[in-house]
Amino acid sequence: MTITTDSLVERVVTEVLRRLLDLHPEALRACRANSQKEGPARVLVVLTGGTIGFGVALEELARLKVERPGGVEYDLILSRSAAKINNPQEIKSRLGARYLLVEGDDDLTNLPSPGEILRKADLVAVPVLTRNTAAHAAALLTDTLASLLIIDGLMCGKPVVAVRNAADPSDPAWARMGMGNSSPGLCEGFLANLKRLENYGVELVQAAELAKAVAQKLAGNPPEKAAPGRAPGAREVQSQVSEKDGGNRWRPVFTRADITNLARDNGVLRLPKGAMLTPLAVDAIRELGLTVAED
Repeated sequence: MTITTDSLVERVVTEVLRRLLDLHPEALRACRANSQKEGPARVLVVLTGGTIGFGVALEELARLKVERPGGVEYDLILSRSAAKINNPQEIKSRLGARYLLVEGDDDLTNLPSPGEILRKADLVAVPVLTRNTAAHAAALLTDTLASLLIIDGLMCGKPVVAVRNAADPSDPAWARMGMGNSSPGLCEGFLANLKRLENYGVELVQAAELAKAVAQKLAGNPPEKAAPGRAPGAREVQSQVSEKDGGNRWRPVFTRADITNLARDNGVLRLPKGAMLTPLAVDAIRELGLTVAED
């Protein structure tokens, strides 16, 4: 199978991160040492300027604070755009957060730095992962505070849980906003960013799954795996092609990564009827010599 430039870069970056932690185990131990303490779990909430899934994700975090045995303490850091479209104080009050920092705010008197908060956190939660932050973090760019905290959190061995809805072009909310007509190639690009983040160690979840995912990570339990034979990245998207009855139908989108991970029976790949394939997914089918059958 031909290795694309993107996949090669992804493998190299993943290996570099692994080796950095292997070469500097004392740094990893120091980062983790702050997490091994008694009392409520400390969660750094990094909020970016997206709206899709935000309300649900916020409710999930508020519910977790009440329901988790041992409790949860939140520290809240907002990006500039998040501070513009939200009321930071209202969010702080809703989550009962201890510290509130806004990117670019010069008045940080008596407040710890973002780095100090990160080092003492047990977990990093991103209730809204925007397309912009996903792209920056996937490219390992630390020119925004949000992407910096995500990457540094991973390098410190912190669990990072992010809500994918606002960065996922297949989320139905995009279609409702009139932005559901992305080309397969554009979808492939957005989904590739999410796949890279997963490869780096970020757990991506739906907004309604945030509390459960954070609780599992804090308890040291691995995330639940998808059922065998289902592509991990295959998600339901609303097709803009009208049926005879004038309604919209739902069709799954499969990427190259999905094709290589799906179960095959004697060279036959079974896909749902009406499934959409990205250009790289089509290339993968050709390279693997697969025959596609619709269920």
